[in-house]
Amino acid sequence: MKKVPHRSQLYRDIQQCLKAIDPEHWTEMDIFTNAMKYMQVVDDKGRYLHYFDVTDRTHNQDKALGIWSLIKLGRAGGMLQLYRLHNVLPHTPIISPLPGIQRICSAIDRQCTEPGLKSLFDGGKQYESVFREFLDEEGIASSQLEGASTTRTVAKQMIEENRPARNESERMILGNHRLMNAVWQHRYEDMSVDFLLTLHNEATQGINDEVYHPGTLRQDDSVYVAGRDDEKVHIPPNYTELPSRLQSFVEWINYEHERSPLPNRYLHPVVKACIMHFCLGYLHPFYDGNGRVARALCYWQLFRAGYDAFRYISVSSLLKEAAVQYGEAYIKTETDDLDLTYFVDYQCRIMERAINDTFKKVRDRMARLRDFDDWMFRKGMQSRLSTIQLRIIHLMVAGDGQKLTVKYLVDNAGISDGAARQNLERMVDAGLLIRSGGGGSKPVVYTPKKSIDQIKQGIAALIS
Repeated sequence: MKKVPHRSQLYRDIQQCLKAIDPEHWTEMDIFTNAMKYMQVVDDKGRYLHYFDVTDRTHNQDKALGIWSLIKLGRAGGMLQLYRLHNVLPHTPIISPLPGIQRICSAIDRQCTEPGLKSLFDGGKQYESVFREFLDEEGIASSQLEGASTTRTVAKQMIEENRPARNESERMILGNHRLMNAVWQHRYEDMSVDFLLTLHNEATQGINDEVYHPGTLRQDDSVYVAGRDDEKVHIPPNYTELPSRLQSFVEWINYEHERSPLPNRYLHPVVKACIMHFCLGYLHPFYDGNGRVARALCYWQLFRAGYDAFRYISVSSLLKEAAVQYGEAYIKTETDDLDLTYFVDYQCRIMERAINDTFKKVRDRMARLRDFDDWMFRKGMQSRLSTIQLRIIHLMVAGDGQKLTVKYLVDNAGISDGAARQNLERMVDAGLLIRSGGGGSKPVVYTPKKSIDQIKQGIAALIS
């Protein structure tokens, strides 16, 4: 692996840096004007460059060192030290409060709380039922990121039907489902080492206990993070150090950074969530399942801060599409003086994309619902349908082929078991739904007709 130059190499005389960058014309340059071209926190495309990025672009070691030295000089004045983490990581990490990070944090403040969602979606109730379809997305995607081969459709059906897992991939999905429920249910409790162990137990119990050792810290140093060709890209701390490091980590988590009277201790809750994600990944305290618990810990902090929208927003669905960049964000931080800006910036940009993707899907489905409601109103059908029937129809139209069960309706439509069953059967008779399953312990599954025209015909038959 490439090594970042030692700090003593970086802070050369500015003139010598310019000489390295342009040996032929450096004597003609205005020193400060030309140096300032490089002494920027981010480049002209908003990227927070690492030494690896500079060397990849220049292919000249002297020139790369000159550019890198100026970049580091430009960043030095704005760096913040992250106090109280020196007992968690090898030394006190640093971070640069990039404008891009602040912009995304501000957007999350406005959009991702419960009042923010109501304001964003016109205060109506329809958005709540549309959002519910995305409830299990993160648990599924986080498992897939770690190798679970179960498809999203099969995973959602397994969770909704509450059926047992049939293989290791499905056991991973159910473990992450339990894990995400745990971080939501315990979001207002203080963090503790015991709770971290509980989270690991929820995530991994029953998958392969001999490999995962659910709810226990590793007792040797056999664990490492591998890159290409099984290269050791990260070797976590010695296992004997884990109890003290985790206790320091827990104390840092419980410190109220957003309410700190000391201005240099303030951290935005989203930034703190990303740092927690990194720290647990760095410590790698478990034999397996570290990534899943680290991402869930990030969600716990987001929930704790009141960002309820993240129950429906899957960050892992994008991380698994760019697993190499996800790993590089860790490596860049670790190889550049524990500068957490790389990791936090990457995670914030992924969060922004995940939020925008989910909100777009919700808006599209709400628009489809409005169009469908307009059609029913013009045809005089709404007044001839019961509230329960309308609720089920809305789930069918907005759910994009979402399969229904009695349990799903009880949990998501707020109706009783008997009312759900009676109305679903009536809709089968009207041709709105296709009934299947129901043998043994398996629940009956109701599959909506796919096309809007078929749904319209079924509604006409229902009210005739």
